Amino acid sequence: MRFNRGLRASQQGHLDCLCGIYSLVNTLAYLYDGRVKRKPLINTLLREYKYHYDIYDLVTNGLDDDEMDYLIQSTLQQGYYLKHHPLIIKKPYQHQVNLRTKNIIKDISTFINHKDNLYQRVILLGTQEHWSIIIGADKKYFYFFDSSGNVKAQQNSFSLIPKKTRHTLFSSAIYFIERPF
Repeated sequence: MRFNRGLRASQQGHLDCLCGIYSLVNTLAYLYDGRVKRKPLINTLLREYKYHYDIYDLVTNGLDDDEMDYLIQSTLQQGYYLKHHPLIIKKPYQHQVNLRTKNIIKDISTFINHKDNLYQRVILLGTQEHWSIIIGADKKYFYFFDSSGNVKAQQNSFSLIPKKTRHTLFSSAIYFIERPF
C-alpha cells in the first residue's frame, strides 16, 4: 500500500476564517507571556460571538471590524479578562479622513518601538484577508505573532488603497494595544 499519494492535509486557517478569534487569543497570550489560558479564552470568545452573531458566518466569512469591536468590548474590556488581564486598546484612525499609508506605517513603528518600561505593546491589524498581531518593526519589516505562521512582511506591502499592494489596510481595523505593567 502506498501511503503518500501527494496529498497535503488541511491546516487551520485553510478551511475556516477564525484568524480574528485567534488574533485576540494570541494578543493576550503574547502580552501576558503565555499566562492566559488559551482554550477557555477561545471558548469565551466563541460563546460571546454566538450570543450576538451567526457562528456559521464567523467560520465562513471571518470577523469584520464591528464584530471585533464587539468581542473586545464584551469579553476583553469587562469582567474576568479586564480584572486579571487589563489592556488599553485604542483605534486612532477609526473616524479620520485623508489618511496616508506612510503616516500609519510610521505611527505603527513608533508605537511598537517606543522604549517605555510601563507598557508592552502590539498592534492588532485587520486586512482584506487576515487578522494579525504586529509585535515588532524595523526600517523595512513588520514582525508578527500570527496564527497562520506569518513571521514578517515588508512595510511597503501595506496600503490604504485597495489592490495596490499585497495587504489592504482598513483604518477602522487598526488597534493599538498596550498592557500596563
